[in-house]
Amino acid sequence: PPNLSSRSYLAVILACLFVLDGLSLWLVARLDYNRTLDHAKVVLQKTAISLEERVKRTITATEAILDTRAVRLQERSIGGRMLLSDEYERFKRAALSLPDPGSLWLLDARGDLLLDSTEHPSRRGNFSDRDYFAVQRDRDVRFYVGPAVKGKITNKYSFTISRRIDG
Repeated sequence: PPNLSSRSYLAVILACLFVLDGLSLWLVARLDYNRTLDHAKVVLQKTAISLEERVKRTITATEAILDTRAVRLQERSIGGRMLLSDEYERFKRAALSLPDPGSLWLLDARGDLLLDSTEHPSRRGNFSDRDYFAVQRDRDVRFYVGPAVKGKITNKYSFTISRRIDG
């Protein structure tokens, strides 16, 4: 319009520039957000695949160690007698060979702790109320992998792998 002053024209032009700048900043931020989100998804997918492979290796290796211990214990018929200190040493070495830090426990049919790879003589304890024990006792499950749980004392996540020893 011809009756606007040059200051008004300048104000309108500046307002348009501010709107265009704001719009372009919003588009750039949106594009960056989408790229960052896509990158994060790729990283998380790779991490999940890596963790899945590690857990599979841990379970397979632990199952082999538990099977070896079970065969030895069945052959030696240790479950019904006093455990010897050399069995503790074997148990301790087996626990040290686990793929991830952990301990091995030997429980009797009632859930009482007979042998703990972390100390000898082992503290007394009963684990019959634990999921891994109840599943193997009640459903006759041979090998069990429990859910990941956060420890009350250690404040770290872990899971239990257990194997039933018959006889």
